[in-house]
Amino acid sequence: MSMTVWALRRNVRRKSYSMLVRFTSGSASSGRDTIKPNEQCIEKVLVANRGEIACRIMRTAKRLGIQTVAVYSDADRDSLHVKSADEAVRIGPPPARLSYLSGAAIMEAAARTGAQAIHPGYGFLSESSDFAQLCEDSGLTFIGPPASAIRDMGDKSASKRIMGAAGVPLVPGYHGHEQDIDHMKSEAGKIGYPIIIKPTHGGGGKGMRIVQSERDFADSFLGAQREAAASFGVNTILLEKYITRPRHIEVQVFGDKHGNVLHLYERDCSVQRRHQKIIEEAPAPNISEKFRASLGQAAVSAARAVGYYNAGTVEFIVDTESDQFYFMEMNTRLQVEHPVTEMIVGQDLVEWQIRVANGEPLPISQAEVPLLGHAFEARIYAENVPKGFLPATGVLNHYRPVAVSSSVRVETGVEQGDTVSMHYDPMIAKLVVSGGNRGEALVKLKDCLSNFQVAGVPTNINFLQKLASHKEFAVGNVETHFIEHHKTDLFADESNPAAADLAYKAAKQSAALVAACVSAIEHSAWNESNHGKLPSIWHSHPPFRVHHEAKQTIELEWDNECEGTGSNLLSLGVVYQSDGSYLIHEGSDSPSLEVRVTRAGGNCDFRVEAAGLSMNVTIAAYLKDGYKHIHIWHGSEHHQFKQKVGIEFSGDEEGVQHRSSSETSSHPPGTVVAPMAGLVVKVLVENEAKVDQGQPVIVMEAMKMEHVVKAPSSGSIHDLKVKAGQQVSDGSALFRIKEPHIEEGHNQNKLLDVAPALISVHPSHKSVAVTVGSDLRVFNLIDNSPVTLVDESNESFHKDYVRAIRYSASGKLFVSTGDDKLVKIWSAESWRCLNTICSEKRVTAVAISHDDSYVCYADKFGVVWVVELGGITKKGVPLLSHYCSIITSLEFSPDGRYILSADRDFKIRVTVFPEEPLQGAHEIQSFCLGHTEFVTCIVFVSSPELTQSYLMSGSGDSTVRLWDIASGSLLDTCEVSTVAGHLESNESEQTQVTVTDLCAIPDSSLAAVAIQRQVYFLASHTLSITKVIQIPGESFIPTSISLSTSTLWMASGASNGPNQLGYSRIRAISCIESEKSSILEDEQIPGGTKLLEKLQGKVSIEESVMIAASEAVRTAMSSLLMKKQYSEEKREFRKRSRNDKKTTN
Repeated sequence: MSMTVWALRRNVRRKSYSMLVRFTSGSASSGRDTIKPNEQCIEKVLVANRGEIACRIMRTAKRLGIQTVAVYSDADRDSLHVKSADEAVRIGPPPARLSYLSGAAIMEAAARTGAQAIHPGYGFLSESSDFAQLCEDSGLTFIGPPASAIRDMGDKSASKRIMGAAGVPLVPGYHGHEQDIDHMKSEAGKIGYPIIIKPTHGGGGKGMRIVQSERDFADSFLGAQREAAASFGVNTILLEKYITRPRHIEVQVFGDKHGNVLHLYERDCSVQRRHQKIIEEAPAPNISEKFRASLGQAAVSAARAVGYYNAGTVEFIVDTESDQFYFMEMNTRLQVEHPVTEMIVGQDLVEWQIRVANGEPLPISQAEVPLLGHAFEARIYAENVPKGFLPATGVLNHYRPVAVSSSVRVETGVEQGDTVSMHYDPMIAKLVVSGGNRGEALVKLKDCLSNFQVAGVPTNINFLQKLASHKEFAVGNVETHFIEHHKTDLFADESNPAAADLAYKAAKQSAALVAACVSAIEHSAWNESNHGKLPSIWHSHPPFRVHHEAKQTIELEWDNECEGTGSNLLSLGVVYQSDGSYLIHEGSDSPSLEVRVTRAGGNCDFRVEAAGLSMNVTIAAYLKDGYKHIHIWHGSEHHQFKQKVGIEFSGDEEGVQHRSSSETSSHPPGTVVAPMAGLVVKVLVENEAKVDQGQPVIVMEAMKMEHVVKAPSSGSIHDLKVKAGQQVSDGSALFRIKEPHIEEGHNQNKLLDVAPALISVHPSHKSVAVTVGSDLRVFNLIDNSPVTLVDESNESFHKDYVRAIRYSASGKLFVSTGDDKLVKIWSAESWRCLNTICSEKRVTAVAISHDDSYVCYADKFGVVWVVELGGITKKGVPLLSHYCSIITSLEFSPDGRYILSADRDFKIRVTVFPEEPLQGAHEIQSFCLGHTEFVTCIVFVSSPELTQSYLMSGSGDSTVRLWDIASGSLLDTCEVSTVAGHLESNESEQTQVTVTDLCAIPDSSLAAVAIQRQVYFLASHTLSITKVIQIPGESFIPTSISLSTSTLWMASGASNGPNQLGYSRIRAISCIESEKSSILEDEQIPGGTKLLEKLQGKVSIEESVMIAASEAVRTAMSSLLMKKQYSEEKREFRKRSRNDKKTTN
């Protein structure tokens, strides 16, 4: 060879970019370049890693004539990196701590194979100074920096001190050795919230927590310690000021053993989820050359300060508001995103690493470093985007990356048929593209993403496409909160009806193509001449069974779960015509589409002609969970459909073994399932233990990320099926929750076995309804007379606790529901019961559509049911499910387009209310970044100042919050408080109280909030408090409030049982007095004395009764708050965590 690769790099400026094709994935030269012989020449290297980085290192090593050794765990026995190596050695079972993190096992493998050097890749042992020192002591070359530099930079606290001494800018923070939680909390207070908690060792976002206030510090601190210990073996923590709108920009540095250090420009890694990068680019957009030079110089200074050599990355956080940058950390290894730097400088950084490890000097100087255009890297993960990017596992049933070229790289460690394991990082591949400028590279990125095909596991490809197509990303306006700030665009197309309609039409077109292709495949599959040449999935029984029939119906469910928007069922008629084409139609009245299908090579590829267009189509299918999943790719479109199979086949057609899919997928009511496949790290409760909603029950770990499974509702734990150290699959049952007040055979009075009084006032102030226990009283406010209710089907109003009452917006209807599983619809004019709906479970919330056409109610398992009014329907139809979370409130939006629900999982969910609600609905958005305790109540607000409707919510976290429904944005927060001693309690630390109820006047700016014995009046569009009223009297604690045009109505009271002692009192407060709002005593209410008599029924107001009733109110309020019990459990959990930490240490 006339010129070595090393010399070629020296002349890269004089060579065309096409000469660097050898560095692209899969395009290595068939020949092998050689390293100049010297005393330190490496002939065999062991790669102490797995997956794509192991394959990447081996590719360069082989090109340089170096033999390669792979190491593998039992889970990776047949993996691509093992197949790519010259030799491979098993080092242990699947858990990383027993294999890839076992330095002893790796050193033994090196000794057995005669490897002279070890390349650690990234992750695992790459930043272990002990391992680097072990290599050096054993006479092996560690292809990386010196152990001393790893040690100094690996301890983030020490690195901050070193960088400060070197004059590198630092973020204000605490990097000391004292780790006591009280001391750390004190330091956090000095820094000022918000702060960010980071482990002092490791990276990848693991263990990082953003803390907004002191209230959340303890839980975040302990969680960060646990995750850091699990991931890095060290649980020490540092604190830093959290910059609210930062950019994450890092600089690639390189040094040799001769004292030379340079930088290879910067990378922008700001677009992140879960503190982990998903799109990186180089160079960073929208920075000046002066700023770029300052970053590079600071990075070189940082490397020199620790005597650094080999590859490293200096990470900076850039404050976008001040354009100041601060040192964040130094990664003493090759980064995941190193290929984007390789693309813009035309260098092979792994080759640089090997040559520097051999003792050679850097090939070029700083002035000779080229800048060749722009590059992007997109990380393709197996993960469930709508579930908060939880990692996913499964088989890659179909895997077809894009073709590589001089400007397109695919770094991957998997092949079709491989399994994405729960033991390691879920990254499938890195897609790297380059162009002459940023715009050109971005076009290429979007095109490659649309043609990157993966089926079998959920991926983030669709999400990456949305990111790359976002208008702000297109112009380089990025920062680390980019995803959160643009979540409406990235997650919820259905908030834009036009976009939702467009997506649905595109899916229907794809469904027609699927129906035609499936029919064509099955014709071939049942033809003996083709049998055996097609995947066995097409050799199955119905529903996709044609035989020789001319017609069939194919039902496809558009599986739009990757967008988090649910599913849509499509029924398509297929007619096989004599000319071999297929006629596809949806319904008898819809126009038909003629489709002609021909095979185009492999089993998955077709050429399809339809509507005058000819296109290439790829179809992939697999069986899973009782469904046949079918993916289609054509042009830039990718859609997934599924069809209920109902029978799972094993064996041949004769004597087939089958079982209903429902037998394997159903769980008893109240069952909590694993949100992902993973390892059970801790079980925090015992079977039959009492838990509160939101209380941690199980700690899981997957892909080194910790996830806490919490109780979705209060109750007792039953059927606890797992223990620490056990592996669980996604969706497997963990435990079951039984609510205490619905347990069979339960006759004792318990904390939750009370019903607070409820009140609702007619929109036009015609009447007011009050209930306590199972009794309802209605009072006519026009003529000051009680109202007689007429229910021809039942003797009593309700037979058990009433949990919800409300008038419709029109004032024509009234609805009531409760523990007797009945939903009663009343005429608010004649007060005759118009209909009674029977629910299978206890009902917790109810709402009436604004046109009085539908009633929705929620049962105790979080299922929302819908009933069409005007008929004699006796049972609801399920609308959607919230997965066992108890719904505390339901509301229709004023325009009727959405129904919102408040849950005990701290979330507010938005659901499109469909034109045909009896066909089901789909959730489009969850507001989960606001409240930190369960949401108790929600109400829509609007005023002349607001151009659209907004939502107000109250919670157990002492706050009222205002939301923009369309975007899910949190607009404002009002932290309400109350006087000390609002409940009988011995807790001195009690600081949080629950918003009991809130209400607002439609088309007004007035809202009211009840919290213990205080009522706050708010401006609903700003949440500014206009006045606060203290309710006198120990016995009157408002349990429900309702606003009319000028009066706030309050009810106070409770019942200990449907037919037990109970009482209710009401009060009214003027909302319009200019200075002070007067508190009207009960007898001052028009007709108040008569109303009280009716409400009290046969109970006379004697002192003993008042005392008992007051205690019932307190008990009712305690059941709503669950404050004391919750605090005790929380403290006990923290105590156990501290004990676990001490035991570990």
